[in-house]
Order: sequence, then structure tokens, then C-alpha cells
Amino acid sequence: MIYRNNQEEWVGLKGLSSDQEMVDCCDTLYSKLPLIRKDIDLIFYQIQQCHDIQESADCFGKLDTICSELTRFVYLDEITISSDLMQFISDFDRVDDLSWREYIFNEIKFENYSLDGESLIDKRLR
Repeated sequence: MIYRNNQEEWVGLKGLSSDQEMVDCCDTLYSKLPLIRKDIDLIFYQIQQCHDIQESADCFGKLDTICSELTRFVYLDEITISSDLMQFISDFDRVDDLSWREYIFNEIKFENYSLDGESLIDKRLR
């Protein structure tokens, strides 16, 4: 699966000790962002194939891991990412909450959600 290989590469960018290492890390991360987005889209597709929310548990675990790592890069390492990935962080920050997860599952399952559209939080508040 593409996800695991990409994730191992970009999650491994930790413990930098010099400015040059930070520049190299940022260059590497920026080059990986399109792959991360493709991984997210692939996981969304896998969720659409699931019959129920229980069957999608592994997918949501992967999304939670991606969200955690992107959050760390943005807020701790102060790395700027695209608006669609920022929306992903916002929408999936509380994926551990079962009622929110069920809402997300239904939105993805029935193709009412994509990272190119309205955020789930805004949708839910309407």
C-alpha cells in the first residue's frame, strides 16, 4: 500500500540538529505533500468501499496518524502546508470522538465530502 511507504518516509523527519538539516527537511516534506494528499484520497476511497463504520476502523486509524503528524509539522515545526491539508487537520482533529467519526464516515461514504469542498465543521454548523 502506498500509504505505509510514504508515511514512513515523512514521519521519519524528526530530530533535526542544524539549520541546513531543517532546510533539507522542509524541501523533503514539501516534495511529499502531494503524496500525502494522494494517500488521504486513497483512504477516503477505501472508506467508501466499507459497509459500515466498524469496517472502516483501520482507515480512520491511518487518517488519525496522518493528521497528528501534519499537525506537528504545522504547529510545532511551523511548516506551511496547503489549504486543503489545513482543512484536513481541522476536520480530522477530533476523529477519536465516535459521534464525529460517524458523521465523517457518512459524509465520505456517500461522497458528500472532499478536501476541495466545504469543511465538515462548516457543513455541520449549517
